[in-house]
Amino acid sequence: MLKQFSPRQKVLLLILGGLFALLLIFFSQLTPPSPIITKTKPLDKAVDVPLLPTIELHFDRDITLSDITLSVAPFIDLRSTLTSPTTIAFVPTSPLTPTTTYVFSVSILDSSPHQFSFTTQSTQTDQVLLDRLNSELDRDYPLAAKTPYETSQFRVVYSAPLTLKITLKSSALTPDSATNQVQDWVKARGINPTTHQYVVE
Repeated sequence: MLKQFSPRQKVLLLILGGLFALLLIFFSQLTPPSPIITKTKPLDKAVDVPLLPTIELHFDRDITLSDITLSVAPFIDLRSTLTSPTTIAFVPTSPLTPTTTYVFSVSILDSSPHQFSFTTQSTQTDQVLLDRLNSELDRDYPLAAKTPYETSQFRVVYSAPLTLKITLKSSALTPDSATNQVQDWVKARGINPTTHQYVVE
């Protein structure tokens, strides 16, 4: 036989059920605190930083690349890699400017931005690194010595590794025609045109 509850017991059960439901809603909406940066490399306000550094952010817990938003002033293009569950590394795609202070602002999920900065060295003196930079320049910007290339109808410069930006000067020239002409120019200088991308503005 099922036990019959008194009116008072029924009221208490309803109250307890409501409290339990509220607790479930409360805990389901709780989110863990955002990861915290415990260390940067280079350290904040470091000086004489190499012109092609590896920039690391170390966190107090696991992190993913999608958890952070990074901005740098002045702007630099960076490649990002998760080198460990708690570390993200950034490498500039081209050498930094000598004697320049770079300010980094890192937003982690919805937390307030974390800022740090460093200043680059005045010149690059490491011959091994210089050789590496020259090798990367030849690989990523093989026509650097030939640019900007300019005609009466368009202007060509590198906008990124193996990417040529074509700025049209004449409305009579179509983007496809300009691209074909630039590809012919690339081929005439001994470079396979398919190794490059072409962006028309």
